[in-house]
Amino acid sequence: VRMPTFGMSSEEALGLVRWFSAQSNEPWPFESEPHADLDQELYDKGSELFTVNQCNQCHPSGDVLPTQEDKTQWGPDLSLSAERLKAGWIHDWLVNPPEFQPGTRMPNFMGEFTDGEYAPMYDDYEERVEALVYYLKNFEQ
Repeated sequence: VRMPTFGMSSEEALGLVRWFSAQSNEPWPFESEPHADLDQELYDKGSELFTVNQCNQCHPSGDVLPTQEDKTQWGPDLSLSAERLKAGWIHDWLVNPPEFQPGTRMPNFMGEFTDGEYAPMYDDYEERVEALVYYLKNFEQ
């Protein structure tokens, strides 16, 4: 799903963003989560999962472009996750993207909902999600 452009002025777009912030009880302006000292083991596990799950097939990550040649199939640049996304949102997204956003092209790597019950693909899915979240939130370090 791609966000359409609406031809808004900067002031109109800012007003809409501020409205969304107020509706979700989020602070304005957006506050990035603070960085702590790097946990190298957790970071390395997240990096490994990033590679194993072939995240760069569809997602740019800074200067590294996706292997998918069709740019219409690309997802957001994951190198921006640290500053633009909150860890809890990334977690919820990774647990089950299609449940979080119906119609997304993002595959389900951790589990899926069936008859209202979440069926994880791995016994350690929470640890995997935690490692990926940590990696994305510390991508620039």
